[in-house]
Amino acid sequence: MDKVLEVKEVARSNSQVIYQITHQDEKALPRSEFEDDELEVYSISYPQYEDARLYLRGCEEENDDNFIILKLKEEKRFLKIVKKLNKKYKKRWRAEINNIYYSFSIDGEINRYTENGHGFDSDTHAFGNYFKTIEEAEEKRDKIKKILLEG
Repeated sequence: MDKVLEVKEVARSNSQVIYQITHQDEKALPRSEFEDDELEVYSISYPQYEDARLYLRGCEEENDDNFIILKLKEEKRFLKIVKKLNKKYKKRWRAEINNIYYSFSIDGEINRYTENGHGFDSDTHAFGNYFKTIEEAEEKRDKIKKILLEG
């Protein structure tokens, strides 16, 4: 899983800590459009942390490198928000065009496919039956089989 948001600590004192956004996946977290009221994360203008809300890179690209200045007591919540954001909006692996991925059929057989970027491949990826290795496909297949047989 690739992270959709990465931050790094820039400086620390006895009363505050400073972070900076080093990566924001703009497909998952689009500039000036992203809103998640549950996590209280928004993308409006520029990076900042204010009133327990995290603001991502937004319409003011010239301010992308702004520092996020936190009181030490805010740091734990800030890092928890970043972690939850990455978990909720994680990017799933997808093979490059003409590369191999694996999927399992309705009878549990593991199949090898070549990614072509549309049609069956896109549907398989969207459904989640799309794996980098045979071992990953077998593991998920076995979990699903167990659920179905116990149900």
